[in-house]
Amino acid sequence: MQLVRKLYIGRNRQLDELARAAGELYTRTMLTYWRIVRRKGHFLSSAAMERICNSNKIHSHSADAVVQSYYAALKSGYTRKGIDPTSRLPRKARTYYIVQWKKSAIKVKNDKLVLANGRGNEPLIIPWSRRDVPIFITMAFQQGQYILLPVYKVPKRAEPIGELVAGVDLGEIHSAAVFDSEKAYLVNGRLLRSKRQYRNKLIGTMQKKMSTKKKGSKQHKKLRKSLNKQLSKIKNQERDIQHKQTTEIISTLYKNGVQTLAIGDIRELRKTGKRFHKKSSQKIHQMNSGKVRQLLTYKAKLAGMSVVLVNEAYTSQECPRCDKRTKPTNRNYVCRHCKAKFHRDFVGAYNIWKKYHGKGHVVGVMASPISMRHSPHMKCSLSFQNRETARKNPCN
Repeated sequence: MQLVRKLYIGRNRQLDELARAAGELYTRTMLTYWRIVRRKGHFLSSAAMERICNSNKIHSHSADAVVQSYYAALKSGYTRKGIDPTSRLPRKARTYYIVQWKKSAIKVKNDKLVLANGRGNEPLIIPWSRRDVPIFITMAFQQGQYILLPVYKVPKRAEPIGELVAGVDLGEIHSAAVFDSEKAYLVNGRLLRSKRQYRNKLIGTMQKKMSTKKKGSKQHKKLRKSLNKQLSKIKNQERDIQHKQTTEIISTLYKNGVQTLAIGDIRELRKTGKRFHKKSSQKIHQMNSGKVRQLLTYKAKLAGMSVVLVNEAYTSQECPRCDKRTKPTNRNYVCRHCKAKFHRDFVGAYNIWKKYHGKGHVVGVMASPISMRHSPHMKCSLSFQNRETARKNPCN
């Protein structure tokens, strides 16, 4: 398993020269490939191209990575062309391109990250507070500056302290509802919902202003720049909220002894062909369930849990007590057959848990779900206690 971190490093002349050298090599690789195809009718392999195209401004393995990136784009283009014959293969020249350093060019020494750029060239030196050495680093351009994306190979960091199964129901009002065989948890998604609503309003307002300006004019560019800046800020806020809430879920389930995470699969929701109201359709298409599922999956694996996707059909309609179906009309589920009352999202999480287990009925009255609200001081990264400490103090 691998983890990717972010490090913004600003912008200077050395970084521009590295990105420009990678762009020149990418363009030369593209031109050489199609020139040989046109003149010789031969499709050169990636290994042969690496011997022909290289650069003395970046590390040799970084140059190989640029060539391999173009061939990866070619492979993707040919795959796409098999589906859509009108699609085009990659033929665009690049002035700048991403720079990649493999493990052979990465060294950490005296709290500094040293990235080699080939014989005769100055290495790129970055202040470094981490002791571990990345196995791969990519330098990209984002928000007016360069950003490093170090990749780490993470071993299995924890072992589950129990054998419980947790059912997870992903939603729009509540990002996730979780049932772990004993307790139910609701991840409040109203803050995320307000961010989406504000984003939609912002886009509508700014587009209305831009429609009165000539495209390409100074005012139009100024408004576009302002919109992109504000959207970037909202995106970062949403990512922060999602990371903190999913970390809280996995940490809590790990302490409770959960070993398996059964997540409701709603990937086909948009493809059902069912017609929704305009506002409902917008909510469904802007749901962040895919991102939440991705975060829960990789964080659960870090905790030593296994993740299983469960078909979510009718899980929000089946009564946990009598197994008969009733369509809920609001946030509270009331069975029309046995008159049982539950929280609507708890019903979905319970039935997903039940589908995985294949058995189980609610007897009596269930306790109210525990709400998990976002707090700016919540942790983003996972930190597990050792197995013995966690077993003795499961609630700490």
